[in-house]
Amino acid sequence: YGGLLTSQGDWVYLSRMDEDLAIYKMRADGSDYQRVGEASGTSLNVVGDWLYYINNSDGSKPYKIRTDGSMKTKINNDNCLFLSVSGEWMYYSNFSDGGCLYKVKTDGTEPMKLTDEIVIFPCVAGDWVYYCEKKPENAGFCRVSVEGGSPQTIIAATMGNYCIEGDWIYYNNADTIWRVH
Repeated sequence: YGGLLTSQGDWVYLSRMDEDLAIYKMRADGSDYQRVGEASGTSLNVVGDWLYYINNSDGSKPYKIRTDGSMKTKINNDNCLFLSVSGEWMYYSNFSDGGCLYKVKTDGTEPMKLTDEIVIFPCVAGDWVYYCEKKPENAGFCRVSVEGGSPQTIIAATMGNYCIEGDWIYYNNADTIWRVH
């Protein structure tokens, strides 16, 4: 599972693996610990008053719920993994279409396929969606514009986890931490 923890302002949101991925929130100091409605899932993203997540108990469909636990809503019927939300757009690996990268508005409208490759770990940073290609040979760390277009390979290697901080990408490969600009 990925995306089990996120934060916004003074609130921390988390999925509890010991409770079938039930989603909770609490203040950063540990106070006000409470369940977020009946939500449970992974790939937590909070934007404004909405918490976006993948509902694993409903075939990995993308959902949203208000941060107060109200208005739980299925966004679409795609079987998705590795959800990343930026503004009014969601980016995800769409396994209803073989794992290709898609974007859709947070209200479920205007779906758009961004790549033909199988992708994992998409993450939006600025005007780019970064991701790892998942293929048996010649895998790579790539990016594509949030508007679509030709993907660019940044690192032609199989990667583990990565993090984007400012203009730097940090990643691990074979027990070594690397960074690239």
